[in-house]
Amino acid sequence: MAEQIVLNAKCQRPSACNALETLLVDAAVAEKFLPKMAAALAAKQTEVRACAKSQSLMPGAKAATEQDFRTEHLGLILNVKIVTGLAEAVAPHRRLWLAPLRRHHHGRRVRRPLVPRPDR
Repeated sequence: MAEQIVLNAKCQRPSACNALETLLVDAAVAEKFLPKMAAALAAKQTEVRACAKSQSLMPGAKAATEQDFRTEHLGLILNVKIVTGLAEAVAPHRRLWLAPLRRHHHGRRVRRPLVPRPDR
């Protein structure tokens, strides 16, 4: 299910302002999820720009820069970063996420785990 959500959010219409630009993946599921996600994105001719941890799990991924994580690519380019829990995912990006909300943009959140966690 997670793979299909990512492919739809990035590849269906990448030039839309609400297309997925950055995928944050919990470290608990990264080893299982990211190699499959890399293959699916490659099949859709999507370039992956990844953090060092993600890059080691995603064949063909390029190294992401800090600027990549601030860029709305509007094309088939996806940033990927592994995080350890919600606090790490949200804290550094809070300012970036709140600014668009003040301009009346709407984000999408999936509130339940998309990939079963190994400890459950």
